[in-house]
Amino acid sequence: MHKSPSGPVVRKLAVAGVVGLCSAVCASATLALPIVNAVSATTTMGEQLPMVNAINQRGLVSPYVSGLTDFQTYIDSNPLHLSNVALDWISTTTSGVADFDLGATLTIDRAAVWNFGGFNLSVAITSVTLLASVDATFLNPEFLGTYGLTVMSNPNSAQVLQFDPTYARFIRLERFVSNGGTYIALGEIAFGTAIPEPGSAQLLGLGLLLAGLLIKLPARGHALPLPSDDHR
Repeated sequence: MHKSPSGPVVRKLAVAGVVGLCSAVCASATLALPIVNAVSATTTMGEQLPMVNAINQRGLVSPYVSGLTDFQTYIDSNPLHLSNVALDWISTTTSGVADFDLGATLTIDRAAVWNFGGFNLSVAITSVTLLASVDATFLNPEFLGTYGLTVMSNPNSAQVLQFDPTYARFIRLERFVSNGGTYIALGEIAFGTAIPEPGSAQLLGLGLLLAGLLIKLPARGHALPLPSDDHR
């Protein structure tokens, strides 16, 4: 006959399992600071080629999974962008704004920009200002910074623009300076989160709560016996 483990032993094993799961989730939550792309983009600067090309990853040689791929790990892999027909956003002027909607309010602290590297480098961006807002009106925007960008021909590496952690849903690019052209072009843009995605944190909290309840739960009765090998 197999001896059934007692209630306290079962409880300790359950707690150990939950704590182990929590540790794994905690480690994942600590390390995973995902890269995210905008779900939509609009501009007042015109579109010789549409703005969606700057957020759809079509020009990236190695795409990422928005909300899952770790930002720094991805950037360290040196993902390249190839500027070509239908792979970039090309405006009609250098004046105006370009707005990017992240689809949800997140805490972000970085932007990855792949500059235009195609046939006419005069339309590549040499300087741009970034603003952030919790809503699309930008009535009370957060100034993130003004950044210089390097101009290079195909293929383009990502240039990371860092700023203080900012809670926002919308990012605005404005005050563009071209490399001498009368309009600008952008290969791709994505953003880095400053805190783990909510799902991991919620799972961690739930696991710790369950572990606490198991520890406090009084032992009552006995565990059900395991099936017997005695077939007599």
